Amino acid sequence: MNENIIRFPGFLDLGNGYGQGAKGYQHGCKHYKTFASMVRDLPERDRERTYRWHVKREGVATRKAAVLCRAIEA
Repeated sequence: MNENIIRFPGFLDLGNGYGQGAKGYQHGCKHYKTFASMVRDLPERDRERTYRWHVKREGVATRKAAVLCRAIEA
């Protein structure tokens, strides 16, 4: 793999279920009702990378950052 390619364990936040769509989160072609259930399925390395990315983007004082931090410490 080319080292210049940025890899990110991306997920989709389906938010409020715009239109007729489902609410929740999607990662790896799987649908999760809660953010915590999605984080539990992430590999440890992806949890840490997602936490760092999320803190840079949204800050440390968010519910998602807290869920990711607990998952990393567990």
